[in-house]
Amino acid sequence: MFYAYFSFCGEGKNFGEMQGLLHKPVVETGAGAVECQAKGNRGGRNAVVTVVYLREYNLMTAFFASQFLVGLAICTDLLSFQFKERERVLFCLVISCILVSLHFMLLGHWTASCLGLLGCLRFTICCFTTSQRCMVVFLGISLVISLLTWEGILSLLSTAAVACNTVGAFRGNDRRLRELMFAGALLWLIHNLLAGSPTAVLLETIFISSNIVGYYRHYLRKPMGKPQYTAA
Repeated sequence: MFYAYFSFCGEGKNFGEMQGLLHKPVVETGAGAVECQAKGNRGGRNAVVTVVYLREYNLMTAFFASQFLVGLAICTDLLSFQFKERERVLFCLVISCILVSLHFMLLGHWTASCLGLLGCLRFTICCFTTSQRCMVVFLGISLVISLLTWEGILSLLSTAAVACNTVGAFRGNDRRLRELMFAGALLWLIHNLLAGSPTAVLLETIFISSNIVGYYRHYLRKPMGKPQYTAA
């Protein structure tokens, strides 16, 4: 629901007649435009133009603000998988989750936003316990959130991604955490493409790349042996 904060005096209409449109609630139409409920006269059409302008301006402002928040989240993700200690990885992910959740909130994707905020709590708890009962509880809450805020394929993708992240976070093994987070990141990448957030797509791309680099450094690269010296 949007509101017109001012209106223009239409040609051939006095200001008192137009004043009646001030602060009238505005509803969306199927074509994506907006119309004033107090429509039906020339002044009403002028007011519609004003409301459409305000709505488009607010949407663009929200979009650019959301992209800035994801830019900050990228910085924390670049750090997260360069740490070997599980607690440091999870701390970086908490900060990233908060920023990304606010980003989805600005874009109006409530399933992803609520699941992201739940992820902040989940990663915090994971710093202290890897209880499988807690894991089941978080999976159940994620499902309920998805059903209450259902957005079709976007909700399905975000819920599946969160399920991977939840199972990974409650694994005591850092290697399994990285592997499951990699799967979750791929699902988030597809989600963000469909959600129309280019910076969030970049975020997941960097996250996946950072995860691969960290995984290679800690688990695939063979340690170099000490050089052998022989007597002359």
